[in-house]
Amino acid sequence: MTKFNLFSSVTNELFSSSDEQKNFEAVLKAIDPDKIPLFRDDEKLEEVFLNNNIHKFAEKKFRVKLLEGAFGTKRFNDYVFKRGLKLIPKSSTDKEKVDFLEKIEDYTWTDNQPTQIFIDSFELGNGFIPKKTIESDIEILEKPSSTYYQLFDYQSEIFLKTKSMLFHPSSRQIIRVPTGGGKTKIAMEIVTDFLILNEDSTVVWLAETSELLEQATSEFKKIWSHRGNKNIYLNRAWGTKSSIKSTLSGSKIIIAGLPKMLSFLRNSGKLKANLIVFDEAHHAAAPQYSKAIDSLSNMSTKVLGLTATPGRGQESETKKLSEIFNDNVPIQIDTHDQSVSPIKFLQRKGVLAQLIFKNPIAITEISEKFTQDEINTLLKVSEYNDRKILYKIGKDHLRNVKILKILLELAKNKKHVLYFGTSVEQSHLMYMLLTNFGIKAGVIDEDTPEEYRVELISKFQKKEIQILLNFRVLVAGFDAPAIDTIFIARPTKSANTLMQMIGRGMRGPIVEGGTESCDIYHVKDEFLSRFQNFDELYRTYDEYYEREDFVNR
Repeated sequence: MTKFNLFSSVTNELFSSSDEQKNFEAVLKAIDPDKIPLFRDDEKLEEVFLNNNIHKFAEKKFRVKLLEGAFGTKRFNDYVFKRGLKLIPKSSTDKEKVDFLEKIEDYTWTDNQPTQIFIDSFELGNGFIPKKTIESDIEILEKPSSTYYQLFDYQSEIFLKTKSMLFHPSSRQIIRVPTGGGKTKIAMEIVTDFLILNEDSTVVWLAETSELLEQATSEFKKIWSHRGNKNIYLNRAWGTKSSIKSTLSGSKIIIAGLPKMLSFLRNSGKLKANLIVFDEAHHAAAPQYSKAIDSLSNMSTKVLGLTATPGRGQESETKKLSEIFNDNVPIQIDTHDQSVSPIKFLQRKGVLAQLIFKNPIAITEISEKFTQDEINTLLKVSEYNDRKILYKIGKDHLRNVKILKILLELAKNKKHVLYFGTSVEQSHLMYMLLTNFGIKAGVIDEDTPEEYRVELISKFQKKEIQILLNFRVLVAGFDAPAIDTIFIARPTKSANTLMQMIGRGMRGPIVEGGTESCDIYHVKDEFLSRFQNFDELYRTYDEYYEREDFVNR
């Protein structure tokens, strides 16, 4: 049963253009000619429309439109009653109804009573409620009542070796552990020891993405709540709702995004750290990142870099990284058997899942041709970032039919799928198509409100959502151990980006909720072969995965 009896003037906004609607209908017809389109199924239509327009609930005009459709229903009457207001007669004129609705909706859509009543009355879910603040920039983490320490044996070896090497002032060291091997856990144990042993010290943790920063914050809080020996400031500093508080006295850890830190330093911000940790340290070779580290350092500052095992052909990147860290040999897993690589070591232990690369989904061409300007762009760029080009690829009819057929088969087989879309529009297209077929799915992009993003990820982790689609959001720092299938429809030239996407499915069976194996499906856009070497890309990390079904060597 629908909640708002949405009418056509609202639901027509489901597609941003007639081309998108035609693409949707064409793909649907190719898969199942008899399937009723989404926009003819009121319940599914309303679900997709509301989820795609969460940000509009902050607009009074939008809520009034919704309530016009719900006027006189039981949900509407309950809503008005719970607000402590008096209903007007159903026979009221349209103008009287609108005036009434504008009056009752004259409040700010936030974490308050009217908003909560609206959510509860229409059963929307708390992910629709924007919090007044996501989390405070500053909080004091209090001394815990018990002590806790637990690392895997190989992690303990790296932890102890790194600690001993960081003992000297101005020491610079790198920890190199394969994706999924617990770099963040090891480093935060080192940070915790450093803060315990050093009074009034400042630790700065730097990373590029909000997911990596969120992961680091969560790991530190978890460890400090068990092992900490004093009160300490935790300063979150990324996104638009936070700032770097350099004047805090006492022990503190500043977990900061690189853009935020670089902006702070450019604007004459003064901050010196006793210990700097740089996540995804291979980026440290970039001049601006090296400058940030140098600006934050004094004569005794220690620097710790974290990076994954480099893939084949990336030796030059490793060399640049070593130069930043005084040519020190990276500290890595000792497998105690030279014939066993760190990846195979972790897979045998069950820390990493066995990755199985499925036969690539080959796309030989697309219907639309690239312009000469687009070709010039594709030839010179190191990664596919042009939104117009990705949109053009992502709307191709036959490509989407192939992708949807496989996604429906995976859903039928009860697979838990993380999907990396070609573009924002293509991710939303697949979400609407999957919803049309009754598949529990969710979609996230960079404009998805944080509260709803958190709710969707939580539902996915609890397996309440079977397929989670995204574009450029969940590449790094996202952890859902129960993933058993990664589907990559995003074109990439970057071996690191490819591995980051694959890495979301690498949590093994001894990690809580992890899996024995994870299937990797990927779209091979062969029409892009003139702009990149696919074999070289896929072989960069070939020691990570099996190729039982991978025939295009």
